[in-house]
Amino acid sequence: MKQNHSEVLEILTSAYRSQVRMIDKDLYLTQRTHHYKETQVAVETYGPNWLFIFADLKKNRIFIRDQNQKKIALRNKVAILIPPFNIVEWHLFPGSLQWQALSSSLPLSNSRDSEISIFNLSEQILHIPMNWLDLNSFLSKCIPFITISNTRKKSKIANQVKNYIDNNFKEELQINKLSSIFKYDRSYLSREFKSNFNISMVEYRHQLRVYEALKLLNQNLTVTEAIFSSGFSSLNQFLSYFKKYFLTTPSKFHFKKTPSQKK
Repeated sequence: MKQNHSEVLEILTSAYRSQVRMIDKDLYLTQRTHHYKETQVAVETYGPNWLFIFADLKKNRIFIRDQNQKKIALRNKVAILIPPFNIVEWHLFPGSLQWQALSSSLPLSNSRDSEISIFNLSEQILHIPMNWLDLNSFLSKCIPFITISNTRKKSKIANQVKNYIDNNFKEELQINKLSSIFKYDRSYLSREFKSNFNISMVEYRHQLRVYEALKLLNQNLTVTEAIFSSGFSSLNQFLSYFKKYFLTTPSKFHFKKTPSQKK
């Protein structure tokens, strides 16, 4: 056995255990175990990165809400491809939930536009692609049995506001400014966005900023550089939202050299 070192991110909180490592150029593999004490509804976005989740849900099923506001049950072996800037509503049940996910900021050559794609892997071995070649081959061969759109059946103004936030979340973005840009009252814009995406404009913007800051931290920027480059106005604001989403502090999210065994 020959020992070498690879960069691994290990996180342990009261709610989850996570390990992240780079397996190919800017391609990351996350292995995570969540422990849910009660039924939860989580509305999440993963910012400018896409996320490809693989899970065997024989012991714990979850629901995802589609564009018709219908809850879809996910069971057995599934893979869920979430493109950048998508908003996902998860319905989670008590118990342990294990999943693995690939993610990157680089585009996929076989991406399916901006729709969330769900693949049924019940008749296949739950094989996770471990490099770009295998990943693109997987996507070229597999056909999703469900697709979910973040834009269909959403109001025109809600989509316009979301697109504006997606392109400007790192800038100083006041809701009053959005009212001026789109010529609608602030309260109307807030209601439209929340009713269409089940998350407020402010909450959505902060989630995008947190994931942008996390990406910058893993590019060896200092906490101060990551904070202001991602759009936060202060350290306290950043720490508050970071801990809200990840249940821990940014210091736990730096990649470190960890011994691994290799034949």
